[in-house]
Amino acid sequence: MKKDEVKHWEEKVVIYQWLAKYYQGQVEAGSMCIHEIAKYMRVDEPVLELEETAEYDFNRLFVGPTKLLAPPFESVYRSKDRLVMQAETLAVRKKYAEAGLEIQKKHTIPDDHMSFELVFLNYLLIEYLQNLEKTKGEKLCYLQLYQMFIKEHLSVWAFGHLQDVIEKAQTEYCRQVAIYFSAFLKAEKMASS
Repeated sequence: MKKDEVKHWEEKVVIYQWLAKYYQGQVEAGSMCIHEIAKYMRVDEPVLELEETAEYDFNRLFVGPTKLLAPPFESVYRSKDRLVMQAETLAVRKKYAEAGLEIQKKHTIPDDHMSFELVFLNYLLIEYLQNLEKTKGEKLCYLQLYQMFIKEHLSVWAFGHLQDVIEKAQTEYCRQVAIYFSAFLKAEKMASS
């Protein structure tokens, strides 16, 4: 693999790391999400400051204690009744198991939480890059799982989630993270098709 191709995959690793941190509650990581996505996609990044109310906005969108405006769970967007811990959660858990992984907090936070899905994609990319020297079959396994997970899971529900964020965010900060994430995910979906 050429250095440019390796750099391309390494840039995605960094993007997934920052997105996962953001969805884990590190609201300030949103700035790095935007920065890294803009750099990767070669687009301008907005001059954006972390608004004082961004953490409050983040919590009302993703955490609670009131009804979540943009629940970060795949099952909510894919199940008929928009509930957490549905068949989609178990399907995601099965994909993690195929890669030899298991969520430690699976009895407190559902496996299909956005942060877990982003960490999983990041893991698959890191394994792919670390196994470039191995035989074609071994390294392709991680890449195929990565592409399949985007196609069958993340891209199926995340656009609806991100649209909810764009429409319901009260801060430009949270809205811009969603806009840039959505643009990145569109590129990922096209590349994984």
